[in-house]
Amino acid sequence: MKHIKKYIRGEGGEVIMSDGTNVAVSRRKKQELMDSLAKL
Repeated sequence: MKHIKKYIRGEGGEVIMSDGTNVAVSRRKKQELMDSLAKL
């Protein structure tokens, strides 16, 4: 979680990591990710 630089919205969305890697987020896991980000 500490390496997430940016979240791009979409159906599931996409996360940009601190090293520049793009990681797709599934629609099913989007809410779990958003809940985790809210805790930071």
